[in-house]
Amino acid sequence: MGWIHCGDCRLYLVRDHKISQLTRDHTMVGERVRMGLMTAERARNHPDRSALSRCLGQDLIPSIDRVTTPMQQNDRLILCSDGLWSVIPDVEIEKLTREGDAETACRRLIETANYRGTPDNLTVAVFVMLARGANTLVRRGWLARIAGIFGRGN
Repeated sequence: MGWIHCGDCRLYLVRDHKISQLTRDHTMVGERVRMGLMTAERARNHPDRSALSRCLGQDLIPSIDRVTTPMQQNDRLILCSDGLWSVIPDVEIEKLTREGDAETACRRLIETANYRGTPDNLTVAVFVMLARGANTLVRRGWLARIAGIFGRGN
């Protein structure tokens, strides 16, 4: 699976009861953490934690990260804004999404962040990889794909 990223929304991968952040925070504080000038714990509550170093709309040609990662059955991807990750630690995000379907996991995360009084906007999307195999993807040629875009394909 592949994605592009710019800003401070995060994409997490949850696999085998472990959570890993797949994106980098494009903030001034995030850069300080990566350079070893600040701890992640201090960054969580720093007053400048939301000051973006990169975002869409600021520059004519924004700098974006392009990343890919292989997916396995039962993997979960969590896309969320800082309204979620600023009030719920990563380990707890993993626990709240461990069981149930994507909709239930999403609801748990939103309810928990709202209960804690998130001070920022709150956006969450959860994707669960249900199956993987040769029969899960249908490969079509470019002509069939173009016809599908215009509603004339299978």
